[in-house]
Amino acid sequence: MDKRVQCECDDMDNKVRHERAAVDKVMKQELEKMEQKFKSIHEQTKMKLNSEREGMEQKVMEECEATDQAFKQEHEKLEKQFKKIRKDMNQKLQQDRDDMDRTIELERAKMDCKNYAGTSRHGP
Repeated sequence: MDKRVQCECDDMDNKVRHERAAVDKVMKQELEKMEQKFKSIHEQTKMKLNSEREGMEQKVMEECEATDQAFKQEHEKLEKQFKKIRKDMNQKLQQDRDDMDRTIELERAKMDCKNYAGTSRHGP
């Protein structure tokens, strides 16, 4: 009976080992499937994120270019205004100088007339 029990135990051990090997094989296959699925999802996510990053970089570059262009246009506009103001101021200053020169000439002419009128024409 001891031999028969031993045989049954050996049969059970073999059956358990065989079932364990089958379970290990299935688990290994499932693990490989999950790893492949993970790698696929990881790769898709990576590509999607790279695409989004590139899109964002492009958008930022376009916004920077638009801002630079707007700044350049505003700078040119202000520079034109400044040049016009400076030109107008210079013209006004020149006009004021010319007016002052005419006023001085007029005052000199008046003084010359007064001095001339004050002298005797017939002599002393």
